[in-house]
Amino acid sequence: MTGPKSAEDQTWGAFGVDFTTGPGHAVLTNAWVCAKEAPLVNNCVDSWTGIPIKVPLMGLTPYPADNIKDQESNMFVTITPVGMTTVGAGLGGGTVRSKYGETYSKLAVPISGNPLHADPVRLIETKQAANVQSGVGIMVTSAKILSTLTAARALYECNNGGSAAPLSNELFQQWAAELIDPIILQSASIMNVKLDILCLSGTCSQDATNALQAVTRELQDIKDQYDSLDAKSSPVPLSLYDDLVRITKLARIGQEDLYNSIRSCCAANPTAPYGAPLLSAFVSNVNNLASAAPVSLTEIQRALKLQGDGGNGVKLDFENGAMGMVGTLLNSGGITNCKGEITGLLSGNISEIQTDTNGQFVFQNPEAARFKFGIDYPNSDCRDSVTGVRITFPMKQDVPLTTATTITAISLLTRPAKSDPTVLKKIPKSQRQSLVPAYLWTHVYGLYGFNAQELDVDFLSFTGSALRLSSPRAAQVIGAIAQTMSTYTSAYALLGGLFSEQVSSDSLATCIVSATYDVLTAKQGTVAAAVLTDATGITSIYEKAYDGCAPQARRRLQQAGFFAAMTEEQFKARQQLFNTSASILSESNKQIQQTVVKAKAAADQKAKTFDSAAAMVGVSHVAAVQQGQFATELRELAQQVAKDPVVSQNSSNAVQLEQLQKNYTGAGLDQKIAEQAAIITPAIIQVALEDLGEKMIVTPEGKPMPAPQAAEHHGLSP
Repeated sequence: MTGPKSAEDQTWGAFGVDFTTGPGHAVLTNAWVCAKEAPLVNNCVDSWTGIPIKVPLMGLTPYPADNIKDQESNMFVTITPVGMTTVGAGLGGGTVRSKYGETYSKLAVPISGNPLHADPVRLIETKQAANVQSGVGIMVTSAKILSTLTAARALYECNNGGSAAPLSNELFQQWAAELIDPIILQSASIMNVKLDILCLSGTCSQDATNALQAVTRELQDIKDQYDSLDAKSSPVPLSLYDDLVRITKLARIGQEDLYNSIRSCCAANPTAPYGAPLLSAFVSNVNNLASAAPVSLTEIQRALKLQGDGGNGVKLDFENGAMGMVGTLLNSGGITNCKGEITGLLSGNISEIQTDTNGQFVFQNPEAARFKFGIDYPNSDCRDSVTGVRITFPMKQDVPLTTATTITAISLLTRPAKSDPTVLKKIPKSQRQSLVPAYLWTHVYGLYGFNAQELDVDFLSFTGSALRLSSPRAAQVIGAIAQTMSTYTSAYALLGGLFSEQVSSDSLATCIVSATYDVLTAKQGTVAAAVLTDATGITSIYEKAYDGCAPQARRRLQQAGFFAAMTEEQFKARQQLFNTSASILSESNKQIQQTVVKAKAAADQKAKTFDSAAAMVGVSHVAAVQQGQFATELRELAQQVAKDPVVSQNSSNAVQLEQLQKNYTGAGLDQKIAEQAAIITPAIIQVALEDLGEKMIVTPEGKPMPAPQAAEHHGLSP
C-alpha cells in the first residue's frame, strides 16, 4: 500500500488504542471493522497493482509510553505487510520500534533507519543505494506476504464454502503468525504442513503451494540482486524501474490471478466461475503470466521521477518537430522482414513492428521503448540480406527516445551492462536519470576496442563518417558484429537442443547475452576479440549461459533432468559438446579476425586503397557458414546428446562430434566458405549497402520516404 495520493483516495480501516497504557494497533481493511468482511471493490486499492487487497494490513503503533522514551518513533508509522507479525508481539516487552526492528531482521529486510518509518516508496525516491536496497526488500517481502495470505484466504473459502464463518482480522493475524517466516515462505513442504495445521489443506492446497512458490521464487531472485549491492559504494542499478515493474506484476498475479485460480480449482471446473489460469500454469509459465499482468506504470514512474530520453539532448529534436525514429536491424546486412513488438517503457503501450526488405523500420511517435524481434512471431522471416541466412537468435533491445538507432549483436549487450556497477559509476551526470543512458552504447562497443570519442561516432544512432559502410572502420565493426552473433547462435543452438522446450527462446537469449557480457568483462583490459577467438573463452560463455538457464528448466519440470543434477556421464557429454563447438567457432572467428585486423590497420592509416566491400564479403562468407549450416547441425547434435548422453569412443555422438569438427575446421571449413563465394558476391554487398544507405524520414502522413541526400548523417551510405 503506497497510501492516499489525494483527498479523493480514502483508506478504509480503523485505528485504536486498546488500553490507555497498552499497545495500539492499526488495521487497514477493505471492509468495515465489526462487519462481515466481504471485499468491497473500491476500497484499499493498491495504487501500483490497481487491485483491492484481499488481506487486512495490520501493525503496531507506538505505545503511549514510547512517546517519552523515543519521541522520534511517535511522529508517524508506515504500515506495510512486513509489519503484520508485530501485532502478535504486541503484549510482549520492548518498544514498538524494537518489535519492528526484530520483524524486519527476521524477514531479512535491511533497514538502515527507523523501521517504523520505512516507507518503501520514499526510500526508493532518494536513489541512495542503501535506501533502495531497503525499499526493494520491503516491496518484495510485502508481495510475498500478501500473496501467501491471499492464497490462505482462497483455501479457507474453498474449504468452508457458503457456510464459511465470516473472515476476521484476528484470523488473518493468526495466519500471518504461522506462515510469515522466511523458511516457510521458501519451502513448499513446510508450507503444506502449516496449512494442514491451520485447517487450510485440501484437494487444491498442494497445487496452490507450488503455484505460490513459483511466484515467490521470482520475487526472491530480484531481492537477492539488491541484497548483493554494497550499500556504501554501489550505484543504484539502471534496471530499478524494470525491477519495480516486475515486482508489481508478480504481486498482482500472486494476489489476483492466484486467488482466482485456487477458487477455480476448488470449483472442480478450471474455467468457472473465475476463468483463471490453471494452477500448474504458475509453475510452467509464471514469466508470461507476469508479463501480461496490467499495472499502473504512471504511479511507478512518479515515484522514480524518470526520463525517457538518453540524457544526450536528443529530446530537443522531437520538441523541434521530428516525427519518427528510424531503426535498422543489422547483421552482415540488414535483417529483413523480421517481425516483433515495441513496448513503451513509460507508457506500457505495445505495438507490432516489422523490418522492410532492407532491414529498416520506423517507429511513429517514439518514446523510450523495448524492441523485440524474432522468428517466433507469425510469418516472421528475419533473413540477413547479405548472407541469406535466417537469423534465429531473438533480439531484444532497450532504446531511449532517439531519432535513429541500429540494433546489432553488440548493442544487445547494453541490457546486461545496465546492471554493471562499474558502468553505472561512469555514466555522465546528465544521463543518470535516464531509463536507458546513451553511454551504454559507448561502453559496449568500447569492449571491442572502439573509442566513440576518438572515432567521432555515435553508436546509438550509428552516425559518423567512420561508420559509413564504405569505410574500413565499418568493415571492422561488421566483423566484430559477425563474431558476436555467431557466438550467440552457436550457444542458442546448443542450449536450445539440450533444454528442448523447457526454457523459452526469450529466456535463452537473455542468458546467452548476459553470459557473453560477463565473460567479456571478467578480465579488465581484455578486448572482446581475444575472448571470441579463444576456445576456452567461448566455452566459458556456453557454461555461464547454461548455468543461468538451467534453474528455469528445472523449475518448469519440477524434477531433475539433464540440465539439473547431472550424472558424470551427462556432464562429460555436455562438456565434450561445448568444447567441440567452441573449438570450431574459435577457428572460424579467427578467420574473421584476420579481416578485422586488416580493416583496423587501414582505418588507422587512413588507407584509401582498402576494399571495404571485399572485406565484408569475406566476413559474410564465414558468418553465413557459422550462423547457417553449423548452427543447424549443432542444434540437432545437442538434441541427440540430450536424449542419449554417451560420448565414449565409437559411440554415435562421438562419431558425429568428430565429423562436425572435420566439416567446419581446416579444409572442411575452407570448402564450406568456398561454396558461399558463388552466393555472396561483391555485387550483393554493394546492393545491400546502397539499400541501407537511404536514410528514412517520416512524412506528416506517417509514410516513410527515402532521402538519399541525408544518408551520410545516418552513417549508412555506400
